[in-house]
Amino acid sequence: MALRTNNKKAHIFLTRTQIVLTVLALLSCIMIDYIVMSSSLKRKQDDEIAGATVYGQGIASSIILSLDQVINTSIVLKDIYEEFGDRFISTFSVLCHHFYEDNPSIGSMYIAPNAVVAAAYPPSIQKATIGFNMLEDENQRGKAQQAIDTRKITVAGPLPLVEGGTGLLVRNPAFKNDEFAYFSVVAVDWDDFTSRVFKSINHQNSGYYVSVWKDDNFNTTTDNFGC
Repeated sequence: MALRTNNKKAHIFLTRTQIVLTVLALLSCIMIDYIVMSSSLKRKQDDEIAGATVYGQGIASSIILSLDQVINTSIVLKDIYEEFGDRFISTFSVLCHHFYEDNPSIGSMYIAPNAVVAAAYPPSIQKATIGFNMLEDENQRGKAQQAIDTRKITVAGPLPLVEGGTGLLVRNPAFKNDEFAYFSVVAVDWDDFTSRVFKSINHQNSGYYVSVWKDDNFNTTTDNFGC
């Protein structure tokens, strides 16, 4: 009787031990699977981050190159108008034609004394733009005033252009006797700009979305656009 009781206790002890070992084995398997899955997910996330970083750097480099050309154009226009004043207006289209040929992303260019367009290129937009006051237009007022207040070149858009279409506006404010005097403005055709940016990096449908801003000018962030 005592032997049977001991055997029964031993059997119960073994059963409990087997259950505990089985549970521990299952937990070990779950932990191993979790670690393997986490490691795999981490590698996948790292690969995605690395891919996005490389893609973003390519996009950024192409954007910087294109915008630098446009900004430089605005600087040249500003300097020439500062030197020659209204005499420059009569030859504005001749000079702008050369800029246009060098950078096809440029859609239009203006000189705007007191923020009112006095010269515009190409000639086909002159009727729509001459006399246009940027500080009185609800689409342009905010960013135009920001350029004056900060005394910095601003990049705004994409936004509707007065001559039609959508573009980025690069405004370069000029001052005389510490007072705002005029803008030199270069408008970038948005569709052409994005097309050239993507073409430069052999773009394929990546699923990424891109937004553009200047580090010190977050109010001029562009709308997101798919790429």
